[in-house]
Amino acid sequence: MSVRFWLKQNKSVILFLLLLLYLYFRGTSDHGLIDPIEGLNASISLHMSATGNYFEPHLGSSLTAGKSLGFWWLSSFALKIFGWEEFALRFWSAFAGLLMIFISARSAQRFNNASKRKSWLGASICASMAICFATSQLASPSAMSALLTSLIMFGLVKTPQNKNWLILTHSALVLSMILNGYDVIFYTLMSLFIFGVTQNDYELLKNFFTYPAGIIISIIGLGCYILLLMQTNPLILHFMRCQDLTLPAKNYFLMPLVVIISFMPYAGFVIRAVYEILQDSKKYILFETQDSQELQNEYEYEYEKQILSEQEIFEKKVFQSRFLMMIWGLVFLVFGLLTCNYLLLSSCVVPFSGILGDLIDEWLKNKHLYSIRMSIVINMPLILITIILIIPVLVITVPALEKSVMSLIPYSGFLILFWLASWYYARTKQIFKWSRNVIAVGLLSLMPLAGVFDLVAEATSIQKQGLVLRELIRKDDTIIQYHENHPSIYFYTFRDSQLINAPLLEGVQQKRFVTDEKMLHALWRGKARVFLLIPSEELLQNILPSNVFNIAESDKMLLLSNQ
Repeated sequence: MSVRFWLKQNKSVILFLLLLLYLYFRGTSDHGLIDPIEGLNASISLHMSATGNYFEPHLGSSLTAGKSLGFWWLSSFALKIFGWEEFALRFWSAFAGLLMIFISARSAQRFNNASKRKSWLGASICASMAICFATSQLASPSAMSALLTSLIMFGLVKTPQNKNWLILTHSALVLSMILNGYDVIFYTLMSLFIFGVTQNDYELLKNFFTYPAGIIISIIGLGCYILLLMQTNPLILHFMRCQDLTLPAKNYFLMPLVVIISFMPYAGFVIRAVYEILQDSKKYILFETQDSQELQNEYEYEYEKQILSEQEIFEKKVFQSRFLMMIWGLVFLVFGLLTCNYLLLSSCVVPFSGILGDLIDEWLKNKHLYSIRMSIVINMPLILITIILIIPVLVITVPALEKSVMSLIPYSGFLILFWLASWYYARTKQIFKWSRNVIAVGLLSLMPLAGVFDLVAEATSIQKQGLVLRELIRKDDTIIQYHENHPSIYFYTFRDSQLINAPLLEGVQQKRFVTDEKMLHALWRGKARVFLLIPSEELLQNILPSNVFNIAESDKMLLLSNQ
């Protein structure tokens, strides 16, 4: 009876969780690996899982190096649990996306007795942002890294209430370095330093460096990890300075466009929230000056001043938590722009979502219709720019997105619906209905967005050819890739491949033996079986000899064999 009562009382929460589980896990096993980012991580993880060599990452027989080993460890563990398939590789990213949504809800509701609406708003906004969903669908460290950086931030935000939260901050910091290198240490210190300078308050920075339990966790955790790497694979320590492997077409021109679409459909709300927090910062600096002058006056109305002071202290705590979250998000945003690493933008999602959940609830509670309407006004042209300019430019510039138009069109339709509904509720001043209905539209826009990954993988992945090879390949057979370098071929076949006129991958040791076309023809005429993976539109300089069999094909790739 108590369980039934609990289910009845929390029916909306359960439905929301089921919807998120469907949206975030639906596509994790629907499509093949997207090279090179997913294929490289998948192949390294499979090698670790199969060989038990967890400290020397390999792509087949070639040594590889990355910023850290943590994500490959997690993926290899998932392969042991869930089996040899794509779902295992994307599980941790989807799981991290769901936890980011939960942290956004908690970040919006930072103080006791806060409105539950803050949590709903923070969670819904985080779940709807395109960059949060995108990183959660990729077999890459980005989502897990964003989750851990969000935990670091959350611990820092809660520290003024209780210093024990620094245990969470330092623990997440250690795990983040194990997962994705020591960049996060720089970002954390940069955020704390900027916060201290702008607020003229270095208490949080001081606590971060002096809290005994946190310092012990960081020294022991990081010390043991670095010593372990020095004994097993010191090369990893060198490559921690390398930039993350991201999706193709890194371009400074594209980055501002990517930033806008990453925070859709709430980019305008983020801008308005940052503006209001900056305006409040001026007010609080001025307020503190006036307050210090008042202390020099006679002690009249002491009781009223004391009550007012308590209220002012609480308001200042609320403001400082918002300000720290804003600084945190802006630091990752700026360095994502500077490094052209748009997967780094995923670390901005939780702080911005938490701020929006908090502020929008406050606007609704205090009936600050102007703030909400101004957010909508700023957001409307950004949505139009996204539909008219950004999506077409990205489709033209990034070849992998050419085949995803059939999903981007309905996604644009949801953005238009979001635009129209926001305009209608703002014009009619039905802001409470906007907070319910329009936010639901933003969440449902993820359904066509999930199709983008299906279509991109359908056009570029070699899953079909890889699975055919997995069934046909024998011990003495040879796999050759012509003018392509798909690291996922190792994941699908658990066999090395040789390359002809193919680009090498960053961080992968160059293979000693790379075939050319003369070697290919010699192998093709031999008795051993040869499999050739070649782009559909690619032509060999010298036509292959007889006995060319088409084993499998897709729109992009052909799999040929001499037997």
